[in-house]
Amino acid sequence: MKLKLLVLSLIFSAASGFASTGTQPPGQQVREQIQAQRAQVNSACAADAASAGCPGQEVGEGLLKCLHSYKKQNKKEFVLSEGCKEAMKSLRAARKERKNR
Repeated sequence: MKLKLLVLSLIFSAASGFASTGTQPPGQQVREQIQAQRAQVNSACAADAASAGCPGQEVGEGLLKCLHSYKKQNKKEFVLSEGCKEAMKSLRAARKERKNR
């Protein structure tokens, strides 16, 4: 009986120790990274979106699809900025990393 109580008290103390550390699970950290990179893409591609006729759209709501379709229709005149391209690459890499986990 004393052994059972000792084991239970150790389990509860360990569980409360993990709960109070404030660390986030790895999945939550990756989600927050992706959200931050989405915001980075939104800000980096804002000027390109305005010139492509995609104002007010955000990543996840059609911005990238709109930019790519406009670029496909206007290959010679429209070129994405380097900042926008790099932001898209980093977002793609983060999404790929999340998918591989």
